[in-house]
Amino acid sequence: MIKHVLGLKKECGIDGFRLLYLWYDGFGEEGAKHRSEIEDLSKTMKADGVKFHSMTYQELITQLACDYRKEHGAYINYLTERYL
Repeated sequence: MIKHVLGLKKECGIDGFRLLYLWYDGFGEEGAKHRSEIEDLSKTMKADGVKFHSMTYQELITQLACDYRKEHGAYINYLTERYL
């Protein structure tokens, strides 16, 4: 992640990009550890002025379902059945 930030910062400047970390939330101790690491990383990135956002695929699909089920019901059903 640091390598990506350094490359983006060099190419675009600190205000020229936003970094999204999109990930699957897992169960158990390993999932909890990963979530904790992401929260720590997010705090560090924001303290350094990096526009960093993280979101799980589960959160993304849930938000898409809330916002677009009416217009794209078949696709939303596919996403939720396959990935949630």
